[in-house]
Amino acid sequence: MRISTDPEPPSDAEAVVSWLRGESQRRLLATAAAKALPVLVDRPASATTRELRDELGSASGVRLLAGHELSSHPSFTRAERAVRDGEAGLLRAVMFDLVVAGPSRADHDQRALITDPVELFNRLTGPTTMTIATASLSAGHTAFTAQTTRDVVFTAHVSRIPATRTETLLARTRLVGSHGHIEIDLRGPAVVVRKPGVTTTHTFGTDPMTVRLRELASMVKSGRPGQKPSSWLEVSRIVDAVFESASTGIAVTIPQES
Repeated sequence: MRISTDPEPPSDAEAVVSWLRGESQRRLLATAAAKALPVLVDRPASATTRELRDELGSASGVRLLAGHELSSHPSFTRAERAVRDGEAGLLRAVMFDLVVAGPSRADHDQRALITDPVELFNRLTGPTTMTIATASLSAGHTAFTAQTTRDVVFTAHVSRIPATRTETLLARTRLVGSHGHIEIDLRGPAVVVRKPGVTTTHTFGTDPMTVRLRELASMVKSGRPGQKPSSWLEVSRIVDAVFESASTGIAVTIPQES
């Protein structure tokens, strides 16, 4: 399938991926409508396709897909705000569990899967020196524990189950604070904030047309749209350190870059 990421889709395009905004996006949608092409909108503010269509208004006749990577998923951005506002006190630990079914691509596949939890952690803590204390790699499974100079512990367990069809089976994060904890269910999707005597649940509309962009990331020519290159470089350094620690059995420290 020929998927175009260009503002002006070529004549042989069968689908369009757009991270444009405003009038530029509306012009692209008009072009897609004229050619009857489905459009995947990269990381919209809208949580569902219905909300996205209402937001864009003029997109009648276009099959719209709302694409969220984990770091821009509405449930995670809500949890990020809860951390920033101190709803559970000071952040002390982040525990990430991800299970994906789909075809395996060995080393590349494992690196791609652990990129999401690392990026989420970076967004929650900001720049910090991190030490990969323990790490293990096996067929389809990656696990590691890290400690930061901000006294936040980070653990991640990521697995891929062989299958012909790609599907996220489990995507859950628990943020432990000094006065409570925040649970993120990315498949719900929902966010639960638990404090002594008080539990608050925030739910988001589910939409079978909502898809993740991980499978399309390789088509983006210059990294991830909307993300600073320095941020992506920091994530790559941490992923490399996880693999180094797993292969040597030695803790690896990634200093904060000035």
